[in-house]
Amino acid sequence: QYLQTLDIYHTRVRKLPPSVGHLQNLVHLLVNPAVELPDEIGDILALQELVGAGLFPTKLVEALRRLSKLKTLNTCVPTRGQLGRDIGRYEEALKSSLAVVGNHGLQSLTICDNNDLLREELVDFLCSIFPCLWKLDVYGEGIARFPKQVASLVDLTHLKLGFLRIKQEDLCILGAMPALLFCELFVLHAPDEQLTISSQLFRCLKEFRYYNRNYGGGLEMLFLQEAMPELRRLELEFRVQET
Repeated sequence: QYLQTLDIYHTRVRKLPPSVGHLQNLVHLLVNPAVELPDEIGDILALQELVGAGLFPTKLVEALRRLSKLKTLNTCVPTRGQLGRDIGRYEEALKSSLAVVGNHGLQSLTICDNNDLLREELVDFLCSIFPCLWKLDVYGEGIARFPKQVASLVDLTHLKLGFLRIKQEDLCILGAMPALLFCELFVLHAPDEQLTISSQLFRCLKEFRYYNRNYGGGLEMLFLQEAMPELRRLELEFRVQET
């Protein structure tokens, strides 16, 4: 009952018992996404970090609302096939629960969707409910465009986004974010225009990573003189033949 950290990420454990809810002093819980979690996770009121959790079924998502001290959430969402007819209820539960933990002061959010459950509308909604967020890491093959509500996260220092296409106006929105120190963009399709980074954008950025290697992934990016004046690390990944 005095346990504060439970790390079973690199194990073959596939299911946690309901009794895990009795660990009232547990602060950090790290699991593999394949691990089946009980609804009693919501009883661990001291929990501040939940890493690797697969948010399924819907009742588990609803249980998150009780975690008033949660600061870090690293999770993945189920496929549409797994949800079946329950997809509408699941999406509403996800919005509601994340809104609650956002109001409680969530600071770091990671969501991975290797199918197409996440859409840009949902990501825009998430950005609007996290006043304290400083780290956001979202990847979804169903996210067609850059979610513009990211600009409302004025305290955000760390951003990783995966989506289909990027435009010049998206870079301008990102470049105007006042606290951004780390930015990683994983774009599936090559842009329809040349992307230009001027000296007025990304004034504080220390590290920039841009990956565009999947579909027509040539590098269409121009860095003007004195662009990113504080940059210490630049990483570009693209298809050489197209470039």
